[in-house]
Amino acid sequence: MSIPQWKKNLGGHAGVSYASAELSKRGIPNAPLPEGFPNHDLFAGKWGGSLLYYIQVKSCHPDHRGDKFRLNECHDKWADEDNNNQFVIFVCLGRTDVNNPEKNEGPRYWIAANKQVGQACKEIKNSGCQSSGNKERRFHVPCEREGCLYCLKKEWENNWKLFADLMPPAK
Repeated sequence: MSIPQWKKNLGGHAGVSYASAELSKRGIPNAPLPEGFPNHDLFAGKWGGSLLYYIQVKSCHPDHRGDKFRLNECHDKWADEDNNNQFVIFVCLGRTDVNNPEKNEGPRYWIAANKQVGQACKEIKNSGCQSSGNKERRFHVPCEREGCLYCLKKEWENNWKLFADLMPPAK
């Protein structure tokens, strides 16, 4: 069954909102970028404007499209770029049960530098696991298979320390 585009867009907006809320919880000023801004959804900065990070948010909703995050061959180039102020936050929105709200799951997060995500995309491309014409790089929530190339890296889960430079000083 095909998912209507408006539902897919809602999932994307929810992911950006959740990521923004998590940054705000940590005292990090952030704001969404305009719709269609190339390659980024949020920017976050240090108070005073001395440091600025650009963030792409990738969302998945297990109830709609499973636990997969779609990237493509253009993300491979991130591995070779000098982009130490660019990050990706993967947000898995969690399952919902309208008949039993106590079973609703909260979101889960994986955070990595663009360079790391680009290297993971290249690993998939170079692994021979997919046809050479395939432009997609699909990642999913970590599974139990040892060495699965398609899993988001376990060390990326809740890796909010990547934004430590933006956090206000501890009191």
